[in-house]
Amino acid sequence: MIDWARGGWFGSLRRYVAREVREHIRVNPAIRRARYPLLLRFLRWLLAGKAIGWFVIVYLGLNAVAALSEILLGFYGSDWPKSWELSSDHRTFLKDSTSYLISTQVGILAIISLAVGLIALVTERSSKELQVYYHETLTFEFFASSVALLSVLCVQVFWPLQTVAHRIGFGTNTAVFKFFLSSVHITWLLVNLAALAHFVADSLRFVQQDARARIRERYTANVVLPYDLTETLHRAYYAAAPRDFVPAINEHDGPLIFLGYEPSSSQPEVSTDFTRPVVLYDVRMKLLGWVLKRWWRRCQLQGDRGHGQRRPVLAFSPSFGRPLKGTTNWCVREGGVPLTNLEKFLLRRSFRFRRVRHEV
Repeated sequence: MIDWARGGWFGSLRRYVAREVREHIRVNPAIRRARYPLLLRFLRWLLAGKAIGWFVIVYLGLNAVAALSEILLGFYGSDWPKSWELSSDHRTFLKDSTSYLISTQVGILAIISLAVGLIALVTERSSKELQVYYHETLTFEFFASSVALLSVLCVQVFWPLQTVAHRIGFGTNTAVFKFFLSSVHITWLLVNLAALAHFVADSLRFVQQDARARIRERYTANVVLPYDLTETLHRAYYAAAPRDFVPAINEHDGPLIFLGYEPSSSQPEVSTDFTRPVVLYDVRMKLLGWVLKRWWRRCQLQGDRGHGQRRPVLAFSPSFGRPLKGTTNWCVREGGVPLTNLEKFLLRRSFRFRRVRHEV
């Protein structure tokens, strides 16, 4: 029996598989040898998978907190020491430091453009090689972070939120909040510089045949193998779940339950109109298991065991990786007892779908 409690309160299949994959990676010596170094893992945690909008939204949140804090400070009239007041020297320093940060960030963007063009020539436009290069060097994320910081710095030269706070009469003369945001700018630039160091180092290694092979090995160990293992376990545990919930399904009589399969002729039980293509993202196995066991027992109590007749079937058509679109009868039944409203409600909460990003 599978301990679905490892998947959280509702027995998330995705969370359960993620734990299984992490434990496998932790004990697999070949994968451990090719794992990313600790600092690189931290850098990837900060940048990987992030877009320009994400960086801008996070910064806007910090900026809004700083501006709101300054407004509250001005509203309640708290006094700060004279040493914290914003002097003309502070204003000059903040203006100059912002211009220096902008110049540095523009230089970083120029290096990115030059390096990407060089690698495209070296790899002879091989899409697979470029995919490995872009992923391992964090090219897209590095570029997004750099453009976002440059955009933020260009706007923040005018300190728009702080200016509005002063216009409405709640601003303060303290330099704390402006220096806080300036420290955020500097920290952000340091992260980008760390990403630049990683980008340049991997770019230089990528033009060498032996080093490129090691980079591909690292990509395989950290990306390809965990992804393939995750997809395989999703399908395996999902298909085997009915026998885990109802061991008696292996007997020669009684109802049948299938996941990822739809009979040719069947009666719809649960339907959904998907206006956009979706795929199965996760299954809450505890809820699903409760429904399947309950339906099985009700069939047994009514004597519908399949003796001398076709065995009752309850089938679910969603499967991992197969898109669904339009009105879809994703839970159907052949014979047996109908599902109750409570069971249908829980089934809708059991299956989680996600939109397909790129429709084929």
